[in-house]
Formats: sequence, C-alpha cells, structure tokens
Amino acid sequence: MEENKVLDKTTSDNFIKFLKTNSPNKQCADCSKHSPVWVSLSFGIFLCSDCASKHRALGVAVSKVKSTLLDTWTVGDLRRLSVSGNGMIYELGDIKDIRLKYLKGEDYKRKIDLKVKQSLKQKPGLDFMERGDRKGNVIVNEVKAVPIPKFRDSEFVKEENVIKEKTEDKVKIKKENIFLIKKKDTPTVTKSDKKYEINDMPNTRLGFGSKLNK
Repeated sequence: MEENKVLDKTTSDNFIKFLKTNSPNKQCADCSKHSPVWVSLSFGIFLCSDCASKHRALGVAVSKVKSTLLDTWTVGDLRRLSVSGNGMIYELGDIKDIRLKYLKGEDYKRKIDLKVKQSLKQKPGLDFMERGDRKGNVIVNEVKAVPIPKFRDSEFVKEENVIKEKTEDKVKIKKENIFLIKKKDTPTVTKSDKKYEINDMPNTRLGFGSKLNK
C-alpha cells in the first residue's frame, strides 16, 4: 500500500484515538492542556488550539499542523505519528520559547524520519496499525510433559523395607523410654503382731488400736 494513500475517516479517527490513549498524548506537548485535537506532523506531537496556532506561524517548512477532527490522513501521516508522540518531545529540551525550541529541532525531525524508514521495513502497509503491537504481544510457551520415572519391583521392596526398619526403630526407642514403676510391698499388720491391737469393727472404718504396754 502506498504511503500517500488517503484513509477513510473512520479508520484514521479510530487509530488517532488509539494513539491518544498513550498518557503523554492526552495533553498538549507544549502547555500540558488536556484533550489536544491538533497535531504537528513534522514533530509527531499532539497540540492544543493555542499552541497549534503558534506552530502554524512558524511555517509549514518548520512545523506542518493538521486537525485530528477536520483533516484527512494518509498512511504515511499516521505512520509518522505512530513512531513519535509527546513522550519523546523532552529530547528537544525544556525551552519555553516555542519559536526557538522548534527552529532548532531539525535533528529531532531527522530522528523521526529514521524511525519511519525502519517502520516501513518492519511493518509495511497497514501492519503498523495493528494495536496488538503497541499493547505488547503475549507469548504463550508450550507446556512440555514431564515423563514420570518407572520403578522396578525391587525398588518398591527396598523402599518398603526402609519404611519398616524406620518404624521398628521408632518402636524400639519408644519402648526404651518407658519406665515401669512397681509399687513396693507395704507391710501388713496382723492380729499376731503384739505391738498393735486390732479391733474388728464391721460397721466402721478399720483403724489402729492403742499400743500395748510391754
């Protein structure tokens, strides 16, 4: 497709709106007013009405101005605008005087010219208008199947023995830590013990009697 081909208004309007979704392009490149509707095609920037008038006063040789609402657009116009934009204008320096700033902008315009040539080679025709290229492509990596290793029966038996040995060791340790406490035998007191007198009291608790005198 030839670069000087005029595009239909719907196509050009939609693409310009898309370019203006880029944050720097939402404001005038010179004064930061919101919603700029003019463009300096020479520098590839969006401008408000007041700043566009100042650019027009510089002459077409310095800054060619177009309206995003009224003018028609060629493929080449939109290509140039797509490779530039307000985000690059800082390269001209922080110069308040518009005339001085853009009269010294020939190197900047040549830089844009180089970008246009690169775009023609890489994205001929209307390929540069593909919105996915500006938003970034998502690369989906192929998920590769990971082979599951096969085990021999002997390996399962070996693993089972290891588990069994570990279990037996735990039981052994547990048994070794158990302390068996036996209650010592307490001496029993019988009636034959001469030191004490046992009274049988069936209806009361069993108690010790008085100690006998020798």
